[in-house]
Amino acid sequence: MHDYVTENNKRIIFLLMIFVILGCILRVNKLGEKSLWIDELVVISNAANIVDIKSFFSHTRNDDLPKFYSLLFKYWVLLGTSESTMRMLSVIFGCLQILTIYALSRLYYDTKTSLCAALLTATSPFLILYDREIRMYSLFALLSSLSTYYFIRSLRERRIVLWFGYAIMNILNTYTHYYALLVIAVQWLFIIIRFRDYKIILKPWLAANAFIILAFSIRMTALIQDVAFFAPWAMQRERFPFIYGKHFVDIFYIIFSFSVGQTILPWNLVAIVTYISVIVCFILALRKGITIALDNLYLLLLLIVPVVIGIIFRIAMPRYFIFLAPIYYILVAKGMFIAPRKIVAVIIVVVTFGWGYGIANYYNDKQFHMMAHVDPWRDVAMFLKNNITEGEEIVGIGLGVTSLRYYYDNTLSDYSENKLIDKVSELAKSNKKRIWLIYTHQEEYENYLKSCKLLDNDYNIIVDMKWSPDPDYEIKKIFFRKTFVPYRIVARLYERKY
Repeated sequence: MHDYVTENNKRIIFLLMIFVILGCILRVNKLGEKSLWIDELVVISNAANIVDIKSFFSHTRNDDLPKFYSLLFKYWVLLGTSESTMRMLSVIFGCLQILTIYALSRLYYDTKTSLCAALLTATSPFLILYDREIRMYSLFALLSSLSTYYFIRSLRERRIVLWFGYAIMNILNTYTHYYALLVIAVQWLFIIIRFRDYKIILKPWLAANAFIILAFSIRMTALIQDVAFFAPWAMQRERFPFIYGKHFVDIFYIIFSFSVGQTILPWNLVAIVTYISVIVCFILALRKGITIALDNLYLLLLLIVPVVIGIIFRIAMPRYFIFLAPIYYILVAKGMFIAPRKIVAVIIVVVTFGWGYGIANYYNDKQFHMMAHVDPWRDVAMFLKNNITEGEEIVGIGLGVTSLRYYYDNTLSDYSENKLIDKVSELAKSNKKRIWLIYTHQEEYENYLKSCKLLDNDYNIIVDMKWSPDPDYEIKKIFFRKTFVPYRIVARLYERKY
């Protein structure tokens, strides 16, 4: 019997290592190929600005999140500043998540289900997207999973060392992303609901949470400033026109992102079939695998409560809910082993093809919902370096100028709204011979068109370069109720007519 157990453990370890290697390959492949985009540059800036303890705990003007990831990145970047080296930190956290999800799933389900959950985590197009960015999301997801792991084990085993691990994971998580507070809120809600069963652990539970609150209170002033900076309730929401005023699309889009990723558009037949297949497994798990008995209720609360709160406060970006995706995959894996074998076989084929299609799209920059991830700033910078001559004025518009500035020239100025029109008018009146107009952000498209119209009176276009075409921009405008344009980046050289 002992030999069988040992052999079985060896097989499990072998499969887990295969899954980790697979996940690592998917995350490392072409890691440095994409240009850095503005959110990544924010982390690089934050890391550079951490010079002492005070700067670590303080609010940052260009960001609204804590800085634990930025602190780690500050020392990681000593290994190198290439895109691939800088992104490798997030890759490591993403790969560790594969092992963590197996361990977490084993607290609830059998080995087969847990291995399947680890495989889904390793190959998820949604996780792969954010595990390859210089952002805190992969660390946030990992720490959230570890928080849940220590929480459940602490409830069951009631050991001081586990409560200590629980407190540490939550403290680090709150210093990584503010949505970590939602994880803690769900844990509180669960304890309140199941108070009769868990009142025996009230003292260590309260002690651990007092430790968390004390540690987080150091950054309370910065939290208030961060919230004021972001002000999500004051932001105009983007909605689908056919159910304007409802929240169902937000929920659908979050689940869709978990199920399919963000590199296949929702109206794509592959996306529809893949989504249905994954959601069927999830629903099966909810029907037969989740009950309110013992601590199973916690998983259900963790999946529902943060999404509801996030949508109410108008922060429904799927990446903010990345910490829920691995939990979702645990339940999907459970559903796969509940369904009849023939149906499971079909689902496995569909998901393998659908996720493979989404990952291939990622590597080839196709069908991105938000194309800022794939804008080719290195190529744009190289073009400008080879074509701009002394004396030519450069006018950049939009958030993309931040990325262009990184690759081209740190002194490059950017303009928006009326400032752009004023600048273009000033240059036109000054009889400037040549003007480069560089458009880099779809939210500024109307101002870009106004500037073009203003220059058309006295200037000819002699260079008109475009990057990142979006063939789906028309249908995106209809469904997402948001401005989408044919090209993400345009560089035009205007020469005076006389």
